[in-house]
Amino acid sequence: MSSHPYQRRLSAEEASARFLFITKSALPGLPPVGWPFRLRVGERELPAAISAVPCACVSTPHHHYHLQDTGFTRLLPWQKGRVVRLQPVAGEEDLFELVWG
Repeated sequence: MSSHPYQRRLSAEEASARFLFITKSALPGLPPVGWPFRLRVGERELPAAISAVPCACVSTPHHHYHLQDTGFTRLLPWQKGRVVRLQPVAGEEDLFELVWG
């Protein structure tokens, strides 16, 4: 697994529906889809996983990837354009931190 953080600017859809979209290109640097890991949000630590969501937004059926909500959505301010970073915590094999800019 890569030690590089995943960063993105929230879209209007993500902000209103309160989910974090994970790009397919970011998947190699994160735990496998469906694999449980720990997520630190501020002082809290929550269980987490990345889920594959079936989609038909184009003619070919495919999946989009989201960080599953395990309670973190109520802890954070959701605004279009806000920068969000999901980064591994050094020295912790299965711990990632969610940081909001």
